[in-house]
Amino acid sequence: MTAVIAHRGSAQQERENTIAAFLRAKECGADGVEFDVQMTVDEMLVIHHDAEIPDIGFISQLSSEALPPWIPTLSEALIACEGMSVNAEIKCFEEGNLGFKETIVERLVEVVHGADAPPDLLVSSFDHGVLAEVRRQAPSVATGALIAPGRGIVSVLERLSSQGISAVHPFVLSVLESDVTEAHRQGIEVNVWTVNGPDDLERMSNFGVDSVITDDVQLARKVLKIGESNC
Repeated sequence: MTAVIAHRGSAQQERENTIAAFLRAKECGADGVEFDVQMTVDEMLVIHHDAEIPDIGFISQLSSEALPPWIPTLSEALIACEGMSVNAEIKCFEEGNLGFKETIVERLVEVVHGADAPPDLLVSSFDHGVLAEVRRQAPSVATGALIAPGRGIVSVLERLSSQGISAVHPFVLSVLESDVTEAHRQGIEVNVWTVNGPDDLERMSNFGVDSVITDDVQLARKVLKIGESNC
């Protein structure tokens, strides 16, 4: 059965990437949550999508104390998501900065290993070098290669499947059923973003993808015939 993953939490009802959004996703019956991980200048991992917070500054140049209170730490997010799977997308705006990649992965591994309840965790990124660093530092942590719109699954499989990735994360309009079949033949999950329309949800389910990352958990549960949401 195709799982329903709440994109940045239940962002239609609550501010995205916040504790409230993650708790609402759980209440709505999401199987998991996708959120975005960034690192502050004092090496705290926090949850936010964009590199810059309007009127405040770039997260990578701010201390954790300078952040607004609604931005949670990774530790707080994992606690809020207990009982659900977690897709933690590492945002790496420091392209080419190997030291940054090593440090953000080190901090992530520290947080995950220090969690009271080890999360059902998959780490994803558009920067596939980050995923290689995750596999180097924590081989037991599952990794998912995000694929930009317009790129197919097969080209990424040809390049990365032998490197130990667990999943590919293609854009919904780039997914072919034959690609899903090939990924599954190689033992690799297919988690599709961002799947919001009823037709796309039904199509992805018919293709047999492992999960849909969606902004509308309630609609996804209805279309996939999982049952009514509690939202």
